[in-house]
Amino acid sequence: MAKDMLRESLINALSWASLRELPPKDDGENIWLKALALVSKRDGSKAYVALMKGKNGEDRLVKDFGTVSQVMKIEEVYPVFYMDSSYLPQFDSKKREEKVKWLSLQRPDVDYESMTAKELNKAVLHVAMQNQLADLNVM
Repeated sequence: MAKDMLRESLINALSWASLRELPPKDDGENIWLKALALVSKRDGSKAYVALMKGKNGEDRLVKDFGTVSQVMKIEEVYPVFYMDSSYLPQFDSKKREEKVKWLSLQRPDVDYESMTAKELNKAVLHVAMQNQLADLNVM
């Protein structure tokens, strides 16, 4: 019974994402933006879900193809769309002012002046991810 539910969940997830088969499992080498994932749920079942990266790079559940139960753990991720490096800005220098200026043009509602260099680099990546996601009109 549980295997039938998991198979149905997979078929629904693949259909929803317009895929014929599950993509290869995430190897951790590249940054994915949209993915299908196998999850464990509070009721003990497993199911497939659709994930997308949120504004701060967090995994955001878009659609659940299983039981109406809380997701407890993401077991495996199967990326559907990866980050394209062409969305990452190329800065002329390594100066923080250039990154702050670019970020402020992208998201004027955020104060980037007080961020550390590491936080700025993360913010640049997250904004670039959101820019690419905005251009994707699938899934």
